[in-house]
Amino acid sequence: MALDYVSNIDIPYEYDFKVSKEPTKFKGQSYVVNEHDGEYLGIVGDSYALTSHGEYFNKVWSVAEETLGKENCFLAEKRWRSARNGAFVMLDAVFRDESIIVASDLHGTEVFKRMVALHGVDGRCSNQVFYGLIDGFCLNGMVTGDHNYLKKKNTSLFNVDIFQGELADSVVNFEGEVEKLQEWATICTKRLDIKSVLDYMMGNEKKSDKMLALYREETRKRGDNLFALYSAFTNYATYGDERNGFTVRNTGNDTKAITMWKREQEVAKWIDSPIWNDLVNSSHNSTVVGKWGKQYA
Repeated sequence: MALDYVSNIDIPYEYDFKVSKEPTKFKGQSYVVNEHDGEYLGIVGDSYALTSHGEYFNKVWSVAEETLGKENCFLAEKRWRSARNGAFVMLDAVFRDESIIVASDLHGTEVFKRMVALHGVDGRCSNQVFYGLIDGFCLNGMVTGDHNYLKKKNTSLFNVDIFQGELADSVVNFEGEVEKLQEWATICTKRLDIKSVLDYMMGNEKKSDKMLALYREETRKRGDNLFALYSAFTNYATYGDERNGFTVRNTGNDTKAITMWKREQEVAKWIDSPIWNDLVNSSHNSTVVGKWGKQYA
């Protein structure tokens, strides 16, 4: 059953504006207008179900309050990002009510629950909520390859209340995801040719060289294991500056938030790929080691 109360989330003023549609001169198309400043944010079909950021995030957060508890949600760390002059907004929330340690031979790190909600008013982003994890040591965000997510397109049939009820029914497998990370922390990568793995996985030598450098940096903290490689991936998806060499270019189009989110989706695809599955099985499968193992003269 859909919830019918308003949440306690504080939406930043610059994103909490009403939106409306104005007809264009082209039949069947409408402008989306920010009613606060009159700015035109995009063009959508006349049947597009327009929902403001405020309405969407209030209802999504009410589900989080119902599922995780109002106190936990009140204490959650919330970070907001936007793009396309406010037409796209992203909420990234970390819940610190519960943590689990992922430990390798060299290092242990706390992992917390995370929820990411996306919303757009210009027809270029479907309403999406993702569940994942965040590393308390380096603050790298994680969205796993088989992450639980809910996705509904903004169409004339879209109903926020139905979406809200479906979201409340979704299952967040926090312990199961952390167990997976712990398994990766025990899989030694010393016998694997990580450079060949990255070359194959990314198909771009320059990119794989940068990722290899990140991986080597992670091994100094976490040891030579698969979790260190995964941490290099999540570093790439978390920072877009000189800290990791994967600087996001300033194109002047207000798109950095979208670029960084696309990186998270890219990482999710990498770890849901057959080659990552090979690496996971490398500790007990000699065929895998033969395929991706180091070659000695």
